[in-house]
Formats: sequence, C-alpha cells, structure tokens
Amino acid sequence: MKRIVLILTLIITCLAASWVPRMSNAEGAQQVPTTAPPAEFGYGFSQISADGNHAYQLGFNWIQSYYPPTAQQLTKVLYRVQVKAADLSDLAAFRSELADLGSQAGNFIDAYEIGNEVNLASEWGAPPVAADYVTLLCAAKEALAIADPGATIVSAGLATTGRVPGNWNGHVGHSGSAQDERAFLAEFVEGGGHLCADAIGYHPMGFRANYSATPDVNGGTPDTDCSQGLCFRSAEKIYEVLRNHGVANPRVWATEVGWIVTPPTACQSDPSWNGRLWQSVSPAKQADNLTGAFWYARAHWPWMEAMFAFNLDINYIPYYSPCEQMSYYSVSGRPAEARLGAMSKTMHWLYLPVTFR
Repeated sequence: MKRIVLILTLIITCLAASWVPRMSNAEGAQQVPTTAPPAEFGYGFSQISADGNHAYQLGFNWIQSYYPPTAQQLTKVLYRVQVKAADLSDLAAFRSELADLGSQAGNFIDAYEIGNEVNLASEWGAPPVAADYVTLLCAAKEALAIADPGATIVSAGLATTGRVPGNWNGHVGHSGSAQDERAFLAEFVEGGGHLCADAIGYHPMGFRANYSATPDVNGGTPDTDCSQGLCFRSAEKIYEVLRNHGVANPRVWATEVGWIVTPPTACQSDPSWNGRLWQSVSPAKQADNLTGAFWYARAHWPWMEAMFAFNLDINYIPYYSPCEQMSYYSVSGRPAEARLGAMSKTMHWLYLPVTFR
C-alpha cells in the first residue's frame, strides 16, 4: 500500500518570557507571516533630542528625533523634517533647505521622515490635500537623493483619524480640517506619492483598545472596540489600501505607536487633554500594550520594517507643563521602560519542508 508521510511544517518563534504579552489574542493566535520578516527590524523610540544613548541602553537600534543630530549616535537616526503647505509657495527654497540639511547633517542621519500627520490641517497648515503633499515629498526626495544618497525616505506618518464622513472640495472622507487616513493614502498613491518614498509612514496609535483589537470590529468592550479603526492594528488597513491601489511590496514604518497613561485629577481639565481622556490607560496596561505591539508586528507583519514607541522621555523635559499630554505617552520612569528594555529584540524562524512520498 502506498504510504503517504506528511511532515508538518513547523515555525518556531523563540521569544524571551519578558517579551510575551500578558493579554490573550484569540484572533491572531493562529496567524503567521507568509514571508520572512525583515532581516533587521527597526526598534525605535520617538524623542525630541537627537541622543540615542538612552534608547541604546534599552536595546533599541533607532531613534526618531525632532532635531537634526550633530554627532554620530549609538543608534540609527530617523529625522523628522518639518513640512507645511506654505512650503509650496517656493519649491526652490524648499529643495535648497533639504539639500543643505542632507549635506550638513547627512553623515548622522539614516532616514528622513518628510512631514508629520499631513492629513490634519493642524499639522499641514491648511486643509490637507494629498496631491499637494506629494509635490513636497517628491521635491524632498529629489534634493536628498543628491545631498544624501542612500538615506531612506519615509513619507509623513499619517494620523489615525478614524472614519471621517463628508466630502470637502471633491475629497472623500474629508471634514475640511482632517481627512480619513485611508482616503488620504488612496489619493497619495493615485498621485504617485509612493514612488517618492522608500517606506510609507503611519501612526497606529493604540487609543483605548488593546494592541490585539481587530480593526473595524467592535469586540464589545473598550479594550476590544476598534469599530472606527482607532487601534494599533489599523496598520493592517493601511497595508490593504496600498495593496489595493497597486503597490506591489509595501514597506511600512510605524513612526508613532503609543498608549497614553491616565493623568492626575488636577491635569484632567488641562486644555491639552481635550478629547484624550477617554483613551487613557493604566501604566501597567501601557507596558502590556507596547510590548505586545512589538511582538505582534514582528510575528504577523513582514511588511512592517520599523516601529517607534511614542515616546521615550518627554515627561522629563522641563519646559513642558506637568499636565502636557505628550508627557503621559512617555515610558521613562514607568513600567513600560523596564518591559521594553527586557523584551527580546530577536525573532528566530525555523522552516521545515513538507514532504510527501
């Protein structure tokens, strides 16, 4: 009798115990990447200064800085370039500024993020229009290709807005002050923006939901409600938009990932907290979600090349108000700092063949 021997394919993921998230994920438990993950994944922190020492001590290999570095860092550096709609008025000056940046600081910068949350009028400086942003992104790419060849160009991390109704000047999902990130991204690709970036930036913030919450699904509790796409795994929908619009092998960088910690009662009426208090979680939940998010991305998203926890240490910057909301995303001095430092930064994959005979 003909024998058929099936040797099951095994995929073994070795994770340090400290990295294994404490929350269950029934939906994703059986998922595995369809391709091997990036050879070198970017474990990053967002921070204001261009000093990678603290991040390096926690085992991270990238920082995202809001100021250009003036010296070589122990980590790689993603520098966020400020971009506004007003830059469209003088493209020659904009290109010149980028060329100067690349020639002066390029030795210390590994990647450039061109802009920040440009689907919000508050960041873009005008009602957001993807085609206008594409013009500046491509101008930046052109200038930096000459001044700092080899550097990675990342498009602006889009804000997670959730589903925005309405139509503004023919742009769907647009309120005039914000555009749904999925609609903005579709227009961005249609305008050729992906051709001027090596990776697509996105901000899959966690809001109130756990890192494992399924996008566009209300799981019945605040921890599992992502019915409006306000959760970490909204990144999966960004990947879908890219694929559905013909981008063959999308590379995505999550340039801000974070959960905000509940502030003291005295801070809850601070203006910076308007519309944010509902998102807040305990310090322990922040730690669980951040370590879980890195694990989830590594285990399930081979298209995610780098993730930056927002943020490392804004809570220790003296010129911010004690109630400044950005300080409550910080991990320094909170359980998340130790947990992120202790989590394994290595994934081991073993593939055994399926054999028939």
